[in-house]
Amino acid sequence: MKLTLSMVLTLTAGLALAGIAHSQISYTGGDGSSFEQAVVILGAVNEFDGVDAEYQWLAQKFGPENENWSSSQGLFQSGDKLYDILTLTFLKDVTDHKVGESADFYFDITDFFGKF
Repeated sequence: MKLTLSMVLTLTAGLALAGIAHSQISYTGGDGSSFEQAVVILGAVNEFDGVDAEYQWLAQKFGPENENWSSSQGLFQSGDKLYDILTLTFLKDVTDHKVGESADFYFDITDFFGKF
């Protein structure tokens, strides 16, 4: 089957709407240990892309979710900033965290919150 330009544009638009097409994500800020040291996620096209970036950051740091760690998530506002706070419970000894230990990681989501 030969793809036409119209077909390619329709497919690309559909993937973007589904949150599958990813933009250029960048991480700035700190190590995620507090509001003041939150990981700032920039460049997400929507909330799906941004939340995926949070989990990618954690996986790069601690390895695969559900193998090395599990998580719960909460939304918080501090001043004019919005944050996701992910509480990780470690299922294995990872970096400086022991099995069974929990730790909170702060993500500044102000840049992408509310984008669909």
